[in-house]
Amino acid sequence: MKATSDHGRYYPVGLEGVALPEFGLAEANITVRSILLDNERNQVEFNLGGSFIWAYAASDLNANIDVYLNNRINAPLNFSQGMLIKGSKFNRLFVTNTAQAGKYITFVVCDNPNVDIKNPDKSASTITTTKASVFDSVADVACADGAATQVAPANTDRRMLYITNPPTAGGLVRVGDINVAVDRGTILLPSDTFCVETSEAVYIRNDTGGAIDIAVTWTED
Repeated sequence: MKATSDHGRYYPVGLEGVALPEFGLAEANITVRSILLDNERNQVEFNLGGSFIWAYAASDLNANIDVYLNNRINAPLNFSQGMLIKGSKFNRLFVTNTAQAGKYITFVVCDNPNVDIKNPDKSASTITTTKASVFDSVADVACADGAATQVAPANTDRRMLYITNPPTAGGLVRVGDINVAVDRGTILLPSDTFCVETSEAVYIRNDTGGAIDIAVTWTED
């Protein structure tokens, strides 16, 4: 079985790596990855990215898996053998599946959006992965010493939150949920930025010996 671009260039999918075009015009970097489904997963990230993903093989036609492209907020795409997605570039891939003993799905991922499959017995879909439509900020949030301060409220539309401990801060702060404490939460040193994909409220615990102003920005739909 072969993959071909719409310009007539052929890419065999049997071997992983750089597939040279038939006429020497472009290259397609192809990754082949088999995912075992024996154990349940919930939005586990896999190091895969491209513009094309195809479930070209599976243990059987009942093996299935949910795939989230770019982030965990986008609606999942349910893959079984033969499913193919082409569209906007994705840089992150998250997987959810039930425990399916002895089953697997093998994916072909390619970074060339022109690649297609000469496989007429299987269906294909073209999609566009959505990007955040808003990039926003607020005035620096004042965080008193010896206390936890909410720096970002809950927001179901938010995709990514960025929090920066200023270079003038007297020391590290902690980032977490409402339970963040002097010995609980992610450590953020002066001048460091913490980014998190969450719709929940986020708090800073400040024990630097003085008040500090935390910079906050985010993206959302």
